[in-house]
Amino acid sequence: MSLFSRRNVTLTPQPGLAPRPAADVRAALLALNRPDVRYAVRDGAAEGVDLVAEFQLVKLARKGVFGRVQDCEEYQVRMRLAAETSEVRAMDHHAEFTLTGEAPPRRRTQTSSRGQIHKKFVGYEFGHAPDGTRERHESYRFDTDDLKHALQQAALACGWTWQGLSGGKL
Repeated sequence: MSLFSRRNVTLTPQPGLAPRPAADVRAALLALNRPDVRYAVRDGAAEGVDLVAEFQLVKLARKGVFGRVQDCEEYQVRMRLAAETSEVRAMDHHAEFTLTGEAPPRRRTQTSSRGQIHKKFVGYEFGHAPDGTRERHESYRFDTDDLKHALQQAALACGWTWQGLSGGKL
């Protein structure tokens, strides 16, 4: 397997599974929204794609000179549904940014990347043990592969191919 094929992930549905219409694939991907998951799947018109699955995290919030300041991180899987080839084309986007001010906040991006991204987000809280000592507890855990796996399985169940892109255009 070449480096190029490792970075561009292609998953095909089971043989004999007829591709369903694009509207069904869209509905299946949007159906992944549930109250018990830390991500959201939404319309991607603002980003110029069909759908976006995203996870957002506020790492640190503090009071600044010009109002509230929030250090944030965002992970997105941007998807385009290619009905002519029954293919979901997907590219990951990751950004770290700062929001400043009150309403509406201003966004200043510090770093961003795109391609096929694997990242784990882990958050901690500090509390007190029964004996009075401070201890750290994990408050949440999010792995981008969990989100991608759910998206891929929804597309494959509809008879569509999943094409993960690492560069170029969706």
